[in-house]
Amino acid sequence: MYYAAYCLPDLVFAKLFIVPFSQDDHFIGREEILGELDVGGQQAAVIKHRRDALVGLGGVGKSQIAIEHAYRVRKHNPQTAVFWIHTSTKIRFEQAYQEIADRLELPGRDNPKVNVLRLVYNWLSSEANGQWLIILDNVDDGNVIFGGNDAVRGVSSHDQAADLQPPLETFLP
Repeated sequence: MYYAAYCLPDLVFAKLFIVPFSQDDHFIGREEILGELDVGGQQAAVIKHRRDALVGLGGVGKSQIAIEHAYRVRKHNPQTAVFWIHTSTKIRFEQAYQEIADRLELPGRDNPKVNVLRLVYNWLSSEANGQWLIILDNVDDGNVIFGGNDAVRGVSSHDQAADLQPPLETFLP
């Protein structure tokens, strides 16, 4: 997670909340975990960059906690962009970055010669774009993010030179 203090117009905020799930009005509990995430976000302004992980067996509620956290961030820090990235496969990660590029209307996003992963990375890396939170969901196979075992090899519709592409973690500031 990266936090910086900058203001963007209100119209932009609607484009900057990409969470494919509704908030659960009946969500209860997990306040300790959510509190740790919230406190960490406040500390991130000092350390400028931070990563958290919710780890556990499937079905224990990690995604529900992340959904609730995303909506709380939006409520308490509406200037913070929130991006949800389904990370079960390289293709799903690329699709999420393409959606981010489309929502942000990044120049070059439709050019097949442009690496959309790099384009979004550059936007995220610019302090002028303000605060943001990325949630990586379903990171069940570390090879998808960190490379290895053909996870980053193969050709995708967005990058014809995918064989030369570095691991996806390279595109997470």
